[in-house]
Amino acid sequence: MHEVSVEEMMAARDQRFLRQKKLQQKGRTLICFTLNIAGPIKTSPLIKKAFQEGALLLQNQLKAAGISCLYSEIHDRNSGPEGYFCCNGNPADIKQLMIALEDQNELTRLFDLDVLSPQGDKLSRQEFNLPPRRCLLCENEAAVCARSRRHSIEALSGRSQQIMTRYFQQKRKHLLCQNAILALLTEAAIAPKPGLVDRLNAGAHQDMDLFTFLQSSAALIAPFEQYVEIGSRFAFNQPQALMQALRTAGRQAEARLFQATEGINTHKGANFSFALFLAALGALLQKQQPLCWKAVRQWIQTLLLQEDSFFRPDSYGRRIEKQYQIGGILHEARAGYPSVFETGLPTLKRLRAQGWTLENAALNTLLQLIVTTEDSTLLHHAAPDQIFALQNEIRNFLSLRPNQCELLTFVQQLDQKMSQNHWSPGGSADLLALTLFCYFIERKQHKLI
Repeated sequence: MHEVSVEEMMAARDQRFLRQKKLQQKGRTLICFTLNIAGPIKTSPLIKKAFQEGALLLQNQLKAAGISCLYSEIHDRNSGPEGYFCCNGNPADIKQLMIALEDQNELTRLFDLDVLSPQGDKLSRQEFNLPPRRCLLCENEAAVCARSRRHSIEALSGRSQQIMTRYFQQKRKHLLCQNAILALLTEAAIAPKPGLVDRLNAGAHQDMDLFTFLQSSAALIAPFEQYVEIGSRFAFNQPQALMQALRTAGRQAEARLFQATEGINTHKGANFSFALFLAALGALLQKQQPLCWKAVRQWIQTLLLQEDSFFRPDSYGRRIEKQYQIGGILHEARAGYPSVFETGLPTLKRLRAQGWTLENAALNTLLQLIVTTEDSTLLHHAAPDQIFALQNEIRNFLSLRPNQCELLTFVQQLDQKMSQNHWSPGGSADLLALTLFCYFIERKQHKLI
């Protein structure tokens, strides 16, 4: 990385002044955006990313206030990135918006947002009776610390790096959890799902409805964030340590679920699977490894090499698995979720690429999962021979390559049949939620890099 000399910084400042003068000829309020980064290194991938985030926040701030940005330009220089924004608005109003942005969070404290009137006057905080900006290290007045050189360049530079790194780590964590909750809510709402709760009816269930699932999903927001945090915190430890922390957090989340739903089991299985996915993704982010599904699957398989205690041995699902000699969700997880990555996600992506709506593509994907999954929830009321016949019926229908209208007709009839018989493919629904999560993450992956 290039180390900028004092002479280069002086030249960059002069060049910036000339550019401001040139842009002021447009007769608009001008915002000049740079970053306050101590030390000789003024640009890096992380610094550029922070600047891009700032430019986006700046433009969103203007848009929310109804202020038009008529012209903008951004320069990537060795002396640090620079942005110029010509706006159609009152300089005082714009300056107050920029002050609010500078004070918004830790990252924005690194922003230097100068506002110049059409006449070339630079507005200051003092004009609005606001206190001066604070030092990143001691919270005293920043200008005083700078003049007295109270802190070393190394300490200030290290603090800036820490702020940027932590900000994007938190943003990635929130994005993962947001999409996990979105996947749960989307799966719950999709209709008509055969035998399952959706926005139209309660399917085979008499003790829950869509609102039960909304309550359950909301109860998982904090646990989901905790799973990512655990993955990050234990990324460099032995897998057993990560799994022990995850197991404790998972059981606490399960208690929250039952409290939110007054004892009704809605997302117990999904909680297990999402805990593994989110912890694996958190570990990959912490280790700065590529976010590919192969790596996620390997992390999950490593975590479960010697794991057999996440579910209690007397749980309903484990009893069903032993009774009918099926692998269940633990077997699925140990295999790296083949139902998701070899059936669910490819099906969903293929149908979406063909122009299917998300809802209809998800319904088709659900049918594919019912056909291929050993579902302990379905075995609760359906005998093995009944499940075999049901899977054959669905398989034969899918072999006809139905269009979206044909699919809807079929699933409506299947929903009536399965609901009347109290057949609920809850395990397949959990796998559909995971499939949707992976699909959403793939679409947002550029924001996780």
